Amino acid sequence: MSEAVNDSSSCASESQPEVRVHLSHSAEVRVDEELFLRRLLTRYFSGPKPSTNGPAPIVRVRPPYGQTPVHDARGDAVTLVFEHLQQKEFPLWAAYLCAYEFVELYKERLQTARIAFDPDVYEPIDASKWCREVLLYLNEFMTEMSDNDRPIPTKPELWDNFRFCIATHRNRRNKMEDRHTIIPTLSVVEPSLTKDLGDAALFAVFDGHGGAECASYASSHFYRCLIDVLHRPNPPEGEQLLRDTFSLCDERLTLRCKRESIKSGSTAVAVFIKDKKLTCGWVGDSSIGLMTGGSVRTLSTNHTPQDPSEYKRIEDVGGMVVMVQGELRVNGVLNLSRSLGDIQGRPMISQEPGTCSFALSGDEYLLFLACDGVWEALTESQIYECVRKYVQTHPIKDFYHMGEFIAEEAREQGSTDNMTVIAVCLRPLADLWTLFN
Repeated sequence: MSEAVNDSSSCASESQPEVRVHLSHSAEVRVDEELFLRRLLTRYFSGPKPSTNGPAPIVRVRPPYGQTPVHDARGDAVTLVFEHLQQKEFPLWAAYLCAYEFVELYKERLQTARIAFDPDVYEPIDASKWCREVLLYLNEFMTEMSDNDRPIPTKPELWDNFRFCIATHRNRRNKMEDRHTIIPTLSVVEPSLTKDLGDAALFAVFDGHGGAECASYASSHFYRCLIDVLHRPNPPEGEQLLRDTFSLCDERLTLRCKRESIKSGSTAVAVFIKDKKLTCGWVGDSSIGLMTGGSVRTLSTNHTPQDPSEYKRIEDVGGMVVMVQGELRVNGVLNLSRSLGDIQGRPMISQEPGTCSFALSGDEYLLFLACDGVWEALTESQIYECVRKYVQTHPIKDFYHMGEFIAEEAREQGSTDNMTVIAVCLRPLADLWTLFN
């Protein structure tokens, strides 16, 4: 994802000088972004554009699931489109805006209208056919945009309120089971519902185990659950907002796990930022960290059977903690005590998140969200030193690669697990470079 941002920045700088003479800075940036998206649209179709009158082109896609329930179809379609556009190097904001315009436009043909969740109703759609149809109609949608029959999306002004970088690596594992969500302004998702949430942001990391199904589901639907909770008649605030979001996401995921026989699970760390207040929620052993001027400190606590309170909770609900090859495991199976999914381990494996919240004082520089493949390989002081070393040896424009620097340090320290780390700048980037230079 960071590569798409970097491509956007580099390509934007290539616009013609004579255009810039007559434009304000904001208008100049908009023109640069439009030129960049025009180039991406030109490259989107590697061959001739598909004819709207001839036979439908063949679309090859491996469905990520066997079926999708109607109440999840909108979110699943958004993810399918979003990931497809990301592969085509569309920046995040443009991929989100295109995806939501698309699912709204084709909601009748693809069954992607917004449908309220009802735990007593499960209407499945055959994903093998449906996923192909989504991408087939997407070609039609993108053709219209390329032909100027549909306007190109405009980058929201608040998108750059929180500069971020991300690194993801499969590392030495056979499969990549980490997923993540990066939304610096909620106005890019469900735009008709989030007009008043432009200053709200959500960042999350989901570390899957036993398969990527639950992590994938959470990355597709957690933020949608947050929006649903925010639009309740009397929406909760603060930490209760994230507790209710975790609860709704887990309820929806549990139903899908039961209907589709999904056995996997996922940790989760999520941070919601609004009105200069930071609210955190987590389950499992992924971590949230905060860097001030002199140190990094971990805000979350690991949910594992090594924790005495978790050990007692597990036994109180009828479970047991067993030592397996030197590691404590719930019922001898899982080394986590809380997660999303893992329905075969309930109630010993809890979905109730840990939470914390506080107002930003202005002393905070960076927010980190990372899976255990990064956070357990590096100490807080080592992460701080990674940031210091990177800032002192790189120009400010290279901020978007700092996550890769941290992940590489974790590998050098012996991490073999999947790795995902997101770093979010809570102050202007220049302040971070001033701090260490």
